[in-house]
Amino acid sequence: MNYIWRELAVMPILSGIIVVIVSVAAFAYKHQRTSLPILLVSIASSIWCFGYAFEICSPEKQTAIFWANVQYIGLVF
Repeated sequence: MNYIWRELAVMPILSGIIVVIVSVAAFAYKHQRTSLPILLVSIASSIWCFGYAFEICSPEKQTAIFWANVQYIGLVF
């Protein structure tokens, strides 16, 4: 499956990368009491960001629906 590169996907991808970096930093401080909620929220946010970026780049409607469902996983948590 070939995805179509769109400029609109740049910001969600960059945001997802930044959120992954935050989750790694939160995991490094796992002995702190507040690191677990930050870790869980950042993982959910990164799932949503990458799902949105792939949805934007999807060539077919069925693929876009699949990535919208992946986004929903990140949105719910």
